[in-house]
Amino acid sequence: MRDPAAVGQTKRCPKCRAPFVVEPMSEEDDFGFGEADEDSGMVSAPRRRSARQGGNRRSGAEKSSVNKAGGKKGNAKAKRKKSGSGESNLATYIMIAAIPIVLVGLGAVIYFNMPDGALVGAEFTQPQEYVTWNTPTSAFEFDYPKDWDINSSKFKALVKYRSVEISAEHDTDDSMFNLDISSGPVLEGENPGDGHYPVDDVHTIKGKQMEEAYQSKSYSERDVGRVPTLLRNSHYAEYSYTSFFGTERRGYRLTILFSKFCQLNILMESDADEFEKAKPVFLKVMETFRDRNAEEDDDAMEDLPLEEEDGEFVEEEEER
Repeated sequence: MRDPAAVGQTKRCPKCRAPFVVEPMSEEDDFGFGEADEDSGMVSAPRRRSARQGGNRRSGAEKSSVNKAGGKKGNAKAKRKKSGSGESNLATYIMIAAIPIVLVGLGAVIYFNMPDGALVGAEFTQPQEYVTWNTPTSAFEFDYPKDWDINSSKFKALVKYRSVEISAEHDTDDSMFNLDISSGPVLEGENPGDGHYPVDDVHTIKGKQMEEAYQSKSYSERDVGRVPTLLRNSHYAEYSYTSFFGTERRGYRLTILFSKFCQLNILMESDADEFEKAKPVFLKVMETFRDRNAEEDDDAMEDLPLEEEDGEFVEEEEER
């Protein structure tokens, strides 16, 4: 029951010490207790939330800012993870794409380094017909099998068939001119007396150059002698070495000295298992090398093989 005298006065709650104004008691606050309640004069103050409870609660704005911050951090981590994964995938794709390129490159290296016809399964066929090679500016000419491939330039010709290669080159190295060959090569019928000829010196020098160039390929050679048709103007040796792919190669190294200004270096080689089949061709081609700058004597020209056929072939080449 409220004290009527206290109505309108400011009091403090004995429990929470919160100030409040004493108001007269209304009929709605009676709760059926009659006049006893009217004397109460006490009005309940609104309950305050404790500071602890308020501290544990976050406003919507705070939660939103926290969520945004957390979201940004999470997104950054996700992006970094995604970026790292993307770079890894890109590297993998590049490696996969590079595999066929490497294989194609390796195949090309093997293909272009192997002699023509080395992969052909057909048997070695002995040639039945020979034709003449020369160019309008070449200092020499020779005969080679008609059906064999040939590539040429002003100073060099390269014949290919299966594993066989015949390389004939007009050497323009001025250092060779310093040799004592001022009188020219020794011709048939002349006898210098010592059995040593200028071509022998050139052959020895070129042999040393071959040894240096093939020193990592187990190069070796043995001296054979001279070509019958060229006699003292020639010197050749048989050689062997191991190719880049481990295949044994055998052949002949021939040096010809027609004059001080016409020196030929010739290599004739094949895989070791085809050397004996190619050997007759090598020996035949050796005998056909001729100096185009020499004066053509009618009697001497009659002794040259295939001259009539050569003339026809030259005319056909000029017409082309």
